[in-house]
Amino acid sequence: MQEKMRQFAFKNYFTYNARRRLSNIKLVKPNVYNKILDTVIAMARNNDLDGVIDEENLIAFLSQINKKKDNNIKFRRF
Repeated sequence: MQEKMRQFAFKNYFTYNARRRLSNIKLVKPNVYNKILDTVIAMARNNDLDGVIDEENLIAFLSQINKKKDNNIKFRRF
């Protein structure tokens, strides 16, 4: 069921260029791909999605994900 929702979101909520970029992400980092689609599905359910997501919006979203990862990095001293 979840995979069908992801396929629907991929086909209907992204522009052609954004889908191309997402396809590349899926090949390299499938967990990030799934996280993006799950977030978009949640946004659509909450009526927070204003239209289709273009490549620029996707890039902005990816940069937000990377910033969150950078904040969660913990350094260990040896």
